[in-house]
Amino acid sequence: MKEKFLIFIAALQKGNHLENPEVWKSRTIKANVISVIAILLLVISIFFGVEVNLSGEEVALIATGVIWLFNSINNLMCAATSDKIGLFPRNNNEQPTDSE
Repeated sequence: MKEKFLIFIAALQKGNHLENPEVWKSRTIKANVISVIAILLLVISIFFGVEVNLSGEEVALIATGVIWLFNSINNLMCAATSDKIGLFPRNNNEQPTDSE
């Protein structure tokens, strides 16, 4: 488990990426679709009168939290599946250029 985590962290470095980035991007898109559908089902069910023991404010907070979580995951996966961007520079001496 620790080794996989270290591989993921290394993939966040500029110039590195996960193996099979297309598969990871596809999985990220599927997770986004599932989360949006879940939020929509909750909101639609409340709209049509299904009893949910949540206030409107609680539903909004849950939706905001889920959106924030998936946005954070999207940002990490975008960096991990691309060798052009990264959260960390390739090395400490790397300086950005005008073309970056």
